[in-house]
Amino acid sequence: MSLKDKRVLVTGGSSGIGLGLVKGFLDSGAAVAFSYRSDDALSRPEVSEVMARYPAAVAIKADFSAGVDAAGLLERAVGGLGSEVDVLVNNAAAFSRSEFM
Repeated sequence: MSLKDKRVLVTGGSSGIGLGLVKGFLDSGAAVAFSYRSDDALSRPEVSEVMARYPAAVAIKADFSAGVDAAGLLERAVGGLGSEVDVLVNNAAAFSRSEFM
């Protein structure tokens, strides 16, 4: 499927399933903005490769664990992509571990 000229936002796109989605959308011709949480995300080899290989990739730091960064993410994605977002993949998740009883 061609996604040429489409603009995609993937939350939590710097690893795992999110990163796979980012690559798939980019390979299909879309421009993709993706969020990452930690400062070291962009230095990981697989993320560095995406940023170097695909000029249509835009990385945006956003931490959803506090709920604060979510409000500005879409605005920053639109700014980075140069147009409104056509597709949103809400992949980001945050959880904390605790002992049961």
